[in-house]
Amino acid sequence: MKLRYLRILALVILALGLSSALVQPASADELYGRIRGIALDPTGAALPGVQLKLTNVGTGTTEESVSGSDGSFAFSNLKPGEYKLAATKASFKTFQVSSIRVAPNEIYVQNVSMELGTINETIEVAANQAQVEQTSIQLTASVTSKTITDLPLNGRNWIALQQTLPGVVIPDTRFNSNYSTNGSQGQQNSYLINGNDYNDLPLNSPLAPPNPDTIEEVKMVTNTINPEFGRNSGAIMNAVTRSGTNSFHGTAFDFYRDTFLNVHDFFHAKPQPFHQNQYGGTIGGPVWKNKTFFFFGLQNTRARQPGTNSNGTTNVFTQDMLNGTWNPAKMSTTKQNPFPIVGSSGATYPAGTPWATIFPTGIVPTTDYNSLAASLVKKFVPLPNCGTATCTLYSFQPLTQRKANQFIGRMDQNFGSKDSLWFYAYANDEHTLNDIAFSAASLPGFGDKSAPYTKQFTASWQHTISTNVVNELRAGYTRFNFDTGTPQMAVTPASVGFTNIFPQIPQGAGYPRMTLTGYFNLGFTSNGPQPRKDQTYQLNDNYSWVKGRHSLKFGYDGRKFQVWNPFGARNNGAFSFSNSAKYSTGDPGLNFLLGIPTSYNQGSGQIILAQAYEHYFFAQDQWRVKNNLTLTFGAGYQIDTPIAEYQSAGLSRACFIPDLQSKVFPLGVAPNGNPAGSPVGYAFPGDPGCDTKGGVSTKFNHIGPRVGFAYTPNWGRLTGGAGKTSVRAGFGLYFNRGEEELNLQDLGSPPIGQTSNGVGDLGLVPSFPDPWADVAGGGTLKNKFPYVAPTPGSLIDFGQYFPMGINTVDHNLTTPYAMNYNLTIEREIPSKTILRISYVGAKGRNLITSYSFNPMTPAGLQTCLVTPACASNGDGAPVNFPNLFLYPGDIWGNSGQQHSNGWSNYNALQITADKRMSHGLQFLTTYTWSHSLDTGSSFEDTAFLTGGGFDPFGRLRRDYGNSAFDARHRFTLSLSYEFPKPSLVPRLLGGWRVTGQTILQTGLPINFQDSNELSLVCSTSFSFYSCPDRPDLVKAPVALNPRSSTTHLWFDPASFTDNALGTLGNVTRGFFHGPGYWGTNFSIQKDTKITEGKTFQVRLEAFNVFNHANFANPDADVASPTFGQIRSLRAFAASGPSPEGSRLIQLAAKFIF
Repeated sequence: MKLRYLRILALVILALGLSSALVQPASADELYGRIRGIALDPTGAALPGVQLKLTNVGTGTTEESVSGSDGSFAFSNLKPGEYKLAATKASFKTFQVSSIRVAPNEIYVQNVSMELGTINETIEVAANQAQVEQTSIQLTASVTSKTITDLPLNGRNWIALQQTLPGVVIPDTRFNSNYSTNGSQGQQNSYLINGNDYNDLPLNSPLAPPNPDTIEEVKMVTNTINPEFGRNSGAIMNAVTRSGTNSFHGTAFDFYRDTFLNVHDFFHAKPQPFHQNQYGGTIGGPVWKNKTFFFFGLQNTRARQPGTNSNGTTNVFTQDMLNGTWNPAKMSTTKQNPFPIVGSSGATYPAGTPWATIFPTGIVPTTDYNSLAASLVKKFVPLPNCGTATCTLYSFQPLTQRKANQFIGRMDQNFGSKDSLWFYAYANDEHTLNDIAFSAASLPGFGDKSAPYTKQFTASWQHTISTNVVNELRAGYTRFNFDTGTPQMAVTPASVGFTNIFPQIPQGAGYPRMTLTGYFNLGFTSNGPQPRKDQTYQLNDNYSWVKGRHSLKFGYDGRKFQVWNPFGARNNGAFSFSNSAKYSTGDPGLNFLLGIPTSYNQGSGQIILAQAYEHYFFAQDQWRVKNNLTLTFGAGYQIDTPIAEYQSAGLSRACFIPDLQSKVFPLGVAPNGNPAGSPVGYAFPGDPGCDTKGGVSTKFNHIGPRVGFAYTPNWGRLTGGAGKTSVRAGFGLYFNRGEEELNLQDLGSPPIGQTSNGVGDLGLVPSFPDPWADVAGGGTLKNKFPYVAPTPGSLIDFGQYFPMGINTVDHNLTTPYAMNYNLTIEREIPSKTILRISYVGAKGRNLITSYSFNPMTPAGLQTCLVTPACASNGDGAPVNFPNLFLYPGDIWGNSGQQHSNGWSNYNALQITADKRMSHGLQFLTTYTWSHSLDTGSSFEDTAFLTGGGFDPFGRLRRDYGNSAFDARHRFTLSLSYEFPKPSLVPRLLGGWRVTGQTILQTGLPINFQDSNELSLVCSTSFSFYSCPDRPDLVKAPVALNPRSSTTHLWFDPASFTDNALGTLGNVTRGFFHGPGYWGTNFSIQKDTKITEGKTFQVRLEAFNVFNHANFANPDADVASPTFGQIRSLRAFAASGPSPEGSRLIQLAAKFIF
């Protein structure tokens, strides 16, 4: 179905909904649950006029209703918790139902069967907790506070519960912090705390969650989300925090881990250091019974544990290499030395001699080694510790030290039967020291520190207008201070041997980053410092109206997003050493020791001030056509303003508009006498077609229809009787808020910022340690740092920025969207178990892509191939052969552009068995058989992973393949079993419980790449986004047992080879999968009752209890010496503090009252 027809359908639905009543707006998320039912007389006929009273067991608050002419009744906007229902009518017995559990965003169906008699007579029944879904089109799961606190959660992080649902996978992407849900990208989930946005805007990841003892219930929606939810198409994870009740209640706890409790993992000879204490408590109760309640919780964390920025394994130099013995087969026969050098024979060879001639035996005199490189190796690079003379692997134990203090508070006030108010506050303050910083060295010595801080405030007022009309107004504020990327010990590059390198931000001064393809990295992070501040302001209003058989909802959710980030990207500069270098010996490690880089890059960074708004309106009707048939229809209308940038008067947001001459920085003569003015096509806010949003307009046609049905047939034994089987189907169209990470790429755009390749800007190769001098002595360039930005209107010589490596945005960029749909059959089977079988599908459209808008043209490529100076140095082609590119390469380089022309498809069979507690046992087990394909699995993957880059000629079909989260088979099991209480010595032998989680999953696709970059269409020095090079396939790879070889091979490296010169490689994206996964977390608990209402609990928890080595995907770069080798283990939970590479034991004690 074409999108325009869906919009027409949505407009009709929206108009019908709005014509039902003149109402206020409503909220776009759901904190509350509902109860609905039908009052029946003894013959089964509808019974009007029944008086119904609903009581919250915890707080004592009550609500009343009267059954209508058709016997129907409903209670809306109910806080999650336990309720009891009483129904009375003259000449009938009183009907009472206890233990009704209300969950967020869920409708509990409770019919009332009245019997003839007097009101003084009572019929008491217990609520059925195992109900098939009879009203909703959503695929959902609810997790109660008891389940949350009983299950073993690594780091006490309940967000990891998301992975127990069908269709949820941890993607193998650059950032594994998010889950993919039913084919959605990891950044397309929405996390809410009490309905308030709880996402990190730049990466759209969840922030640090409140501790489990403060959570009342978590509701997860994974497909065909109701219209009241906007913002994203993936999962909605909404946590409701606990409140005070009429009884004082709380906990005191301590969760303890230590190294002696653990075992070593596959890659380490002894257990990794791990010490952690998480201690705290909660307390809640009445200030004024039935009126005012409070709840308070705290958790402190003190940890010294394995770091998450490195797996602790890297390739280093052997003693033979340090002594000058290298592999002669690797010596290049075509590339030549840039300066005179002593060869294997002891003779000195002039510049321009092939390396194979200089070192025919692989013997390199150590006097040839660059003095700075040799001193860095001596200081920071250890010898291998893998046990053999030829093995290059070094294993170590990087650590992270973390201190966190978390506080949560909530007040609830009931003003009577019509009004209630609550206020919630949360704060999480952390301080962290990392041995290995993000995007930095792979060996110790370059650690960083961070101090993230999160706070959130939410207030809500609920007003009952009448028995069938309720309104809720809510406001929220979230702030995340992400102060990270600061060196633990600042040093200036000059003080450690580098010359002519001056950091833009002195407080972030450190070693330049040095990347050796296939070996190790040295130096400080290239992504800091960045003391970022994210803020989200939110306003919601929710209006619910039950009118006969219609449950109407109307809503508004408004959010303002703001990011302030003084980001010092590449503050200290970054050298790379690879085989794609003009003067490469054939071995990146030897290149480093000889002081011959591939490239250098340094940036000035700048302050980012980005801002966007989201307005979401919806109308929804759940129409009970018949007692066993409910139709849900409605639509959401989402207005997402493009993220605007206001720093430097908005001038950092540059635009590429061919043939336009900018007037913001006009033509003229610069102070240095050179011509002034930006190049043709380079525009700024203030020029026609360019503004602070990059020329992208706000779209006002984003209407997402949602429609579906829930049918509960009663076909006797075939369906198990009334209310035992349901058939549901739903369809919805959902738009996805983009992450601010896309705008981060504008950082340093000239002339507001400066980015330079050193002498590489002239097409030369930087020397080491002075990147502003040619390694071959061919010239120098004046250092461009520190940089001072000009003011608008200045006469600027733009030649200082050429060739530019900038990011721009396609003016037609629009919001990604997804069409989700499912067909589900549910059946209640014995033992309070619900069996669900679903077909789930999704189609993603307008997904973000990123690639060069200035590639080497097909004709230019053919010219380059027959021009030796070009074919042998593709990295310098933009400068040396500028006319081979779509636009002059010496001006535009390989500048990047963001588009929204990607797509995805997902299809799955999902089977779930959900057993509610009975006979001491409850469990949730799921199986998913699925296939996910896309053109790119995240912006980060396609933008910054070699081999993940898009075809520069726009042939996206080449990139359409298995998603990074394509796990074909996945099985999960979560269970809890309480042992029967013995009659003998019950205090000692009773109160035992076991809980656990098991996940089995097939492997994820491998992202093959070739960093030799032989395609020639992509320049390491001048390409803004990833190069598209993949290897050529020699033979079909076969999965190997990594335990059977000392190098832990997953496939034979000989199955692949370098892509042919001038080609992109013939390997299909994601065609071969990596190792599968299985793991179990386990807990055994003992509850000892002290007095009535007071319990002492002890527990032992084991993560990866069977100590199974779950291998991560292998090294997939054909240019790497470890190609095909597995060097790390896979994490179990995306949001956990560390991967469960080995079995980890946790002891805990808790006092509950």
